[in-house]
Amino acid sequence: MKKIQIYLLVFIFNIIAAACSSKVEDAINPAGTNAALTLPQTGITALQSEKDLDVLLNQIGNAQYVLLGEASHGTAEFYTWRAAITRRLIQEKGFNLVAVEGDWPAAYEVNRYIRGDQNAPSATAALQSFQRWPTWMWANQEIADLTEWLRQYNQGQGSNKIGFYGLDVYSLWESLEAISKFKEADAATLAAVRNAQTCLAPYNRDEQAYALASNSCAEAIGEVLQAVQHRMSQLPAAHEDAFNAEQNALVAVNGERYYRAMVGSSAGSWNIRDRHMMETINRLVAHQGSNAKIIVWRIIPTWAMLATPIWLLTAK
Repeated sequence: MKKIQIYLLVFIFNIIAAACSSKVEDAINPAGTNAALTLPQTGITALQSEKDLDVLLNQIGNAQYVLLGEASHGTAEFYTWRAAITRRLIQEKGFNLVAVEGDWPAAYEVNRYIRGDQNAPSATAALQSFQRWPTWMWANQEIADLTEWLRQYNQGQGSNKIGFYGLDVYSLWESLEAISKFKEADAATLAAVRNAQTCLAPYNRDEQAYALASNSCAEAIGEVLQAVQHRMSQLPAAHEDAFNAEQNALVAVNGERYYRAMVGSSAGSWNIRDRHMMETINRLVAHQGSNAKIIVWRIIPTWAMLATPIWLLTAK
């Protein structure tokens, strides 16, 4: 098997650091950066150790959002370096949110594990919550190692623990199930969930069969969101379980829209998915509060990798 040698060229993993500033140049050249660690205009540098990431950490400066992309679904080298960058951003830059291109309910089980709210015996066990193909995209050794590190790191953080969340829109059935387990759910919420599940039952969790059907469950699923939001308004602000329930309801609504749209318009369905991810990022930042700093793990398509000069891969 060929081994991929990864090189640093402008930004490793297609990093986009967006600082909270009205001036573009502030994001490109953050205040307090060390000129000696500025990214070179030309040339490449092979990554040999985590110290080679110093230039990136310096260039990121005080950014609130850092996006870490990669051009595959599960290459160990990409995941290893992305985890290394994530650890350093948490330790050195105060980042406290990690959001990945995975299903919300599955990622939330990992979130509960790293925050000490879930009694799985190990990170590997917690990652078994990822059941959708390709399971190895998140349930792999590199993510297990990072998950254990996050759990240990959180043990000394008090109330300022790192969160781990999913951005994707695919978990229509799983999200409805998660809402049914919402401890603070009222009778109206549970009834709305049952009604939506009854509507979806004939399709036996087959997204394509539902997408092709003449019957729509959009109204029933929309009523779940309304019921959850009504119940949420009766609970204390920033209620974590209510936030989780509302996000699952949003996933269900947007997942239903995505599956129905993918039959008629590939571009339309992808837009629904990407807008949901952006909405989720904004919700996570708002939920975390004024100290929110978020790392986003997103897969960059191969065509995008080839269309930009900030990647260089050589096979040995």
